[in-house]
Amino acid sequence: MNFNSYYLYLFLLLCTINYSYTKEKELVDGEVIGIELGTTHTRVGIYKNGGVFFFPNIEGYSVTPSFVYFGIKQNFIGPIAKELAKYNPTNTIFNIKSIIGRNFNDPFIQNEIKWLPYKISSKDDKLYVSVMEKKIQKLYTPEEILAMILSKIKNDVESYLGKPIKNAVITCPSYFNDAQRQAMKDTTVLAGLNVLRIINEPTAAALSYYYKDTTSHKKNVLVYHLGVSTLGVSMMSIEKGIFQVLATNGDDSTGGEDYVKRIMKYMLDVFKSKTGTDPILDQLALLRLRNATENAIRELYTSTKSTLEIKYLVDGESLEEILTRTEFENLNSFLFDLTIDSVKKVLEDSNLTKYQVDEVLLVGESSRIQYIKYLLKKFFGYKKIREVENPEKEVAKGVVIQAGILSNSKGTEVIKSVLEVTPWTVIFTIKQLKSKKVLIKVYEGESSMTSLNTFLGQFDLPVIPPESGGVAKVKVNLAVDINGILQVSAEDMECVSSVNYIMIEANKVKLPNTKLFINNQWVDPVEPKQFKTFNPTTEELICEISEGSSKDVDLAVAAARDAFENGAWSKMSATDRGTLLYKLADLIEKNKEWLAALETTEMGKPYAASLHFDLAQAAGCIRYFAGWTDKIQGKLIQSAANNLTAYTRHEPVGVAAFITPWNFPFLIMCWKLGPALASGCTVVAKPSEHTSLTALALCQLIADAGFPPGVFNMVNGYGHTVGDAISRHPDIDKISFTGSTRVGRLVMEASGKSNLKKVTLELGGKSPNIVFDDADLERSVKGAVNAMYINMGQCCCAGSRLFVQEGIYDKFLEKFIPAVQALKVGNPFESNDQGPMASKEHFDRVLNYLAIGKKEGAKVLVGGEKHTDRGYFIQPTVLVDVKDDMCVGTEEIFGPVVCVFKFKTVDEVITRANNSAYGLAAGVWTENISTAHRVEKKLKAGTIWINEYNYIHYLVPFGGYKQSGFGKDLSEYAIQEYCNVKAVILNHGPAL
Repeated sequence: MNFNSYYLYLFLLLCTINYSYTKEKELVDGEVIGIELGTTHTRVGIYKNGGVFFFPNIEGYSVTPSFVYFGIKQNFIGPIAKELAKYNPTNTIFNIKSIIGRNFNDPFIQNEIKWLPYKISSKDDKLYVSVMEKKIQKLYTPEEILAMILSKIKNDVESYLGKPIKNAVITCPSYFNDAQRQAMKDTTVLAGLNVLRIINEPTAAALSYYYKDTTSHKKNVLVYHLGVSTLGVSMMSIEKGIFQVLATNGDDSTGGEDYVKRIMKYMLDVFKSKTGTDPILDQLALLRLRNATENAIRELYTSTKSTLEIKYLVDGESLEEILTRTEFENLNSFLFDLTIDSVKKVLEDSNLTKYQVDEVLLVGESSRIQYIKYLLKKFFGYKKIREVENPEKEVAKGVVIQAGILSNSKGTEVIKSVLEVTPWTVIFTIKQLKSKKVLIKVYEGESSMTSLNTFLGQFDLPVIPPESGGVAKVKVNLAVDINGILQVSAEDMECVSSVNYIMIEANKVKLPNTKLFINNQWVDPVEPKQFKTFNPTTEELICEISEGSSKDVDLAVAAARDAFENGAWSKMSATDRGTLLYKLADLIEKNKEWLAALETTEMGKPYAASLHFDLAQAAGCIRYFAGWTDKIQGKLIQSAANNLTAYTRHEPVGVAAFITPWNFPFLIMCWKLGPALASGCTVVAKPSEHTSLTALALCQLIADAGFPPGVFNMVNGYGHTVGDAISRHPDIDKISFTGSTRVGRLVMEASGKSNLKKVTLELGGKSPNIVFDDADLERSVKGAVNAMYINMGQCCCAGSRLFVQEGIYDKFLEKFIPAVQALKVGNPFESNDQGPMASKEHFDRVLNYLAIGKKEGAKVLVGGEKHTDRGYFIQPTVLVDVKDDMCVGTEEIFGPVVCVFKFKTVDEVITRANNSAYGLAAGVWTENISTAHRVEKKLKAGTIWINEYNYIHYLVPFGGYKQSGFGKDLSEYAIQEYCNVKAVILNHGPAL
């Protein structure tokens, strides 16, 4: 490599770095205290006389709230600070540990800002909290605030013992990364403590529960720590005093604090609907609601209902609501389910199945939640679950035991060693500079895209310039200390002519195989050809993909037919088919970041949407249909004759074909794949030529899941060649197409002229979204933005015809316009709401429609132009003064362009809404249930949302009326699309 060249080398180092310690090597002089440094509270203790002793604070309590109050004359920490928060919440700091070691732009911080009463700001790339201290505005780092709490703890212990204390062990969540652990270490230094260990919370809990376990045989123990704030899950092997952590995982957004926020939001909505008053900006009201919610949730640990009663919450209005356990569970069910995902991840990382787990230890206050216990018992079996009397104390007891080990306290000698793992993956990049240096940057995270991981730091390394054609060889050394803090060093080595490395340009994702996938093999097309796929954000070439033809379709259909008639698939039980689908869902989940990055790179939708909607729904969809495989049943029919028995069989239709679009490429492929394979069909698929990469990645996952050859085959290419060959093929029994109405007609025609194959068409739309005078204005405005601008308007069911009743028309636009203007357009890998159009072709098409609309007389209130010179970005656009018969008012634009219409009466808007060739979806916004039902009944569309829009889920069927197509994707109705119903009549008596 020429030293003056500019290259970027990305080394993906999937390293799980172990660190351990042995008691004999780590003994220290003097007493060692153990501190459970919690987000909401702190406990401190010492190991003596063979047991754990917790120190009281100077107020006489064994638990110190992690609160700091800044007053006019003096500051308070602990119980008094928590009490004073009721009177001055904006000057009381709490939950500070949750933000330590983070940067201001972290999505977690941006979400916390909405709920915390005090101000969080950024200065010189550092995070600060702003307080009024003794009438002076001051900024403190989270480390400084936490150090104040630790200093109080230290002083209280010294006051109790009458002597100084220096050494300590502290806890931290298992998922804390290097930056957060280093911040914790900095905090202890500020507090004047010498921290000997930072121990993960689940590990501490295991020490507490098992340190006196005399069982001689090895145990695999899963520790499930669900605290007031966070979740931590660790898989441990425990044998004869040796504690080994095999894997660990956690989450900062599925703990008890997140359940509190959801209930608070629910109560705020209820309060607002009843009183018309919104307390969201009243910090004192929010703090009172938070306290009441926390108490109500605690009551639900043992009771089936609790009451939230707050006198004069805001503006003289009181809140008094009953919260049932069922309501609490329903509002948080998806968060509860996510904790099981962490369990599955830990099992996967440990290379263990749930059947190899001997015991499951439940600790942390929120583990008292009954539904959490139910989920874990359902997953592991009732006999494996271990509950403790005081689950909120187990971590604190464990950290004190760890302190006892280090001070050689009697009773701890049974513990021989503890082996932990880091919960994070280390990634580093090396950039050869023009000077005699290389720049080394270090990240942590598991995304295959450097920019999506957390930056930890960088340093330069002087190197000897290699001769022309050579490569500067650099050795990077990684070490993790006992606290899980990373140390990186590097050294220059001799120049060599080649180095084994992975070279990936910045912001480029690892690509899948780009050949055709037939009979579980990657194959070249019969006629060697390729087509190009481009990044719509940068307009740059991503790669070239093999282009199939009708000859390749023949090969794929033959493989699918053989697998259906004669292969292992044809002999497989329905339950075994389901097992394979479950494996596929797990693989999708495991690879979700890679798949999301692929989709965003190729299609342009925001990465957050790709990850949290498309990939989450795709995995859920496959898992849902996996459960259907052995539940597809016929019916026994009552016969008029006693000697006849009649019944039906639901049989797979045979070879099914998919032609999928570019707007939700991976998700819609899974919509069709799930019911087809659940029914027992085999598949030939053609993805859009604009977005083939995620479909190619899916092929590999299908092979990895163990599906037999021929079950799933894919031919990349264009619609006029591959799509046409599929539509006309005489040996394909079923075709499911999602795309434009124009192409849908061609598919229908070709299918009819060939073998009359079964057809499902999900086509275009020009969906009406109707807002009545009595609608909740704030809610309907948000709903209208969501209806139109999700996926940059590239959604077949987008609410692109927005009808607003004349009584609120002006007020609605006053709020709707700023909401649209607030949408951020830009790089989809950054925190933006809108990415580019998916292709140059479509970009030009949308701009052309905008030009036509302006020419027809439509008025542009927002947007109306391209957004940047580079990339296919178009501004979110609002058109008014649009007549019903204008081109932009009747034709599907499929971009971020909404047409707003004014209407007077219910009958008028029903007529106008139905005056369309399409009938895919519609929205209705009203507080009058009679109006809602009246309108819903009259609208001619396959999906009607009432006070909601764009809720699409695999449990609910989706499909259109009129020229929006026929047949259904999703739900049990989709199963019917891939089955033939056979009637069987058996005469079991004498001849008729």
